[in-house]
Amino acid sequence: MAVVVLACGHCGFPPSLASVSFGPGVELRWDRSLCDHGPKTLFPGGGTSTSVILLGGPDPESQIRLADAALGAGVHPLRLRVLESGRLFRDPTAAIVPHVRAAVSRLAQTPRLDGAPLRETSRFRGHVPRRFFLNPLHRYSEVVPQVDAGRCRPGCDLCVRACPTSAFTAGSPPRLDPTKCVSCAACLPACPRGALGLAGGDFPIVEREVETLADGPGLSLLVGCADSMRRLPDGVLDSTRWRVLELPSLGSLRPMEILRLLAKGFSQIVSVQAGDCCARGLHGFAVAGAFLNGIGRPGLISTWDLDVTRVPPAGRSGVPTPPLAATLPETAAEVISSGCFALPGRGAALVGVAADRCTMCRLCAERCPSGALRIEETADGSARLAFDHASCDGCGLCRDVCPEHAVTVRLGVDTEAAGRLEILKEDAWVLCAACGNRVAPKEMVARIASRMSLPMSLDLCPDCKPRRAFELLRR
Repeated sequence: MAVVVLACGHCGFPPSLASVSFGPGVELRWDRSLCDHGPKTLFPGGGTSTSVILLGGPDPESQIRLADAALGAGVHPLRLRVLESGRLFRDPTAAIVPHVRAAVSRLAQTPRLDGAPLRETSRFRGHVPRRFFLNPLHRYSEVVPQVDAGRCRPGCDLCVRACPTSAFTAGSPPRLDPTKCVSCAACLPACPRGALGLAGGDFPIVEREVETLADGPGLSLLVGCADSMRRLPDGVLDSTRWRVLELPSLGSLRPMEILRLLAKGFSQIVSVQAGDCCARGLHGFAVAGAFLNGIGRPGLISTWDLDVTRVPPAGRSGVPTPPLAATLPETAAEVISSGCFALPGRGAALVGVAADRCTMCRLCAERCPSGALRIEETADGSARLAFDHASCDGCGLCRDVCPEHAVTVRLGVDTEAAGRLEILKEDAWVLCAACGNRVAPKEMVARIASRMSLPMSLDLCPDCKPRRAFELLRR
């Protein structure tokens, strides 16, 4: 894979970068005024097979001129990475090296680009260039999520609920309107079945970049979207303390995925936020931070609010990263022997059932995408509704589908419930009086019987019921 790194001198990048080695296959192109006179000669032979890493400076217009040169030469939008890291550090040369190497490792993991869905936009990384007002037809392309219909479960609308711009329309599978999508990827963690993907931005690719960034002890990882990164002051970070990761939004990762990034070797993760960016406080970083507080590991994940302070938070020390299991409840059980605490969003939940209202209709178990709710058969032939806390991420589909409003969902973790199945309801089957086959749970039959006035027995299966109805009509 050929990679070209573009660095402009008057955008703040020193000529000493020209002597830095970023690894095999990576070429640095530096000029004292690259963004002014370089774009026309950057890619004389075209760049369709080239990946480009653009070191962003303080002026977004200069950044866009270089990006236009790459895109105009045929570089695919997914092969163009913009790094704000050089602008953010007091010592840009030292900071650029690990970030460029991490970007190269991520680009190497980018899948085939054939068929990757894109949307057109007048903005480049959220900024509308001045030239747009002279040429309003000029457009950029950004990748949008793609639905895997084979994994999508009918009746689930979690991506529809999670989308902040109402770009999804419910269906099987849901339909995405690219004109409404802003490529924030908030729909990805909302889907518990992994039916949504983002070319070049799925978690294994992000994880690979973070592994490369974790190149020393005691480092903190600063995470934010493009908009929040642009609002950070120039030279605010120290390269001996910080590494920077840009995401489509803070809502693009699950809490467990964030903990996996922390476990790569960072002393803390700080999400940066400004204004109403990234659904303030309602994202996986807030949930992961609350989880760590609940298990007695405070401060490992925190938020830097630029509306409150322009100074980065102090580094953490002495708080060990917890050993990770497959889920939040199982991880908590590894760290604390007993404990129960709430979470501010999806990640883990406790499901309860009002036994006096539940009819064992099984709709909740059928709708559950993770298998946390299931119907089991006992040795005596009864049916029981079982709940596995370790598998539940609190999506709420079970609660919403219950016709009797008997299901409750409480976001949080209970370590004592993490390793066992809880029986929420148990009921015997009503057997068909004619053939002996199962009809329905007794509670359901009793509930239906109490609401009926027809002189028809409810102890018949669907095959025998028509024959009994015919006999009644003949009388």
